[in-house]
Amino acid sequence: MIEVVCLLIFISVVLYALFDQGFAAAIVLCGAFWLSGWYFAHTTVATECERLGKFYVGKNVYQCSKIETIEDK
Repeated sequence: MIEVVCLLIFISVVLYALFDQGFAAAIVLCGAFWLSGWYFAHTTVATECERLGKFYVGKNVYQCSKIETIEDK
């Protein structure tokens, strides 16, 4: 996932530097930031649930319970 974000950042730099497309570069960069935020949020929640069985958002604490494990085929 980090590789995809880095690739999107590189594409935005190329769009801006070589093709002078600032708006397109900004759109691609926003996509990269959104994707990295989504990835890190899901990773943090999964890590907290595995370690503590709970995670918190602000003053709220949420209880986690494992439903099933999906095995690789």
